[in-house]
Amino acid sequence: MNYPVITDNWFNPELWVSVIEGQIDTENPETCIVEILSLDFDGSITHGQGKNYIATAYPDETGYLIVQCNDGIGGEMITSVAIDEYGNTSEFSENFNHYTKFETQNLLSTVSIFPNPCNGKLNIQIQENSFVKIELLDYTGRKITNLTDDNSSIVHCNLTKLNLSNGIFFIKTTLSSGEEDIQKLIIDY
Repeated sequence: MNYPVITDNWFNPELWVSVIEGQIDTENPETCIVEILSLDFDGSITHGQGKNYIATAYPDETGYLIVQCNDGIGGEMITSVAIDEYGNTSEFSENFNHYTKFETQNLLSTVSIFPNPCNGKLNIQIQENSFVKIELLDYTGRKITNLTDDNSSIVHCNLTKLNLSNGIFFIKTTLSSGEEDIQKLIIDY
């Protein structure tokens, strides 16, 4: 049995879930299940050995699969493994960068956050001076604090004073047009 291939993943801010898509090319793919797992990338492996179970996907008759899961799943990468109706398992799929992003990518070229991962000193650059506010959210989407309310094109933030633990956070930027951009931020002191 061929291993599944993860083709995309994104963040749906309306449902506050990660969406993972993929494909499996095997006979009768609709009789298989595909388990999605997260892993921390150490640079030594390119396929598999997932660390934490995330979700189970059920491919259709063409082999296409899509699954939603809570965001903040942990790990820098995701991988998958297929199990057929007889219990046979595939090899692990090629590792896929896990990150969150908008389902539509309208603002990502407008808003940049760096460095990411961040050691406490963060810069947010906005190419157009039309934002209303920038918020820091935890991995569940709960607002931690406003980072700024002015219209500077670059915002310098010192997050060390917030006593945050290492982990995954989000920067939410709201433009005066009402459009929102949410980007994943990793804090690693």
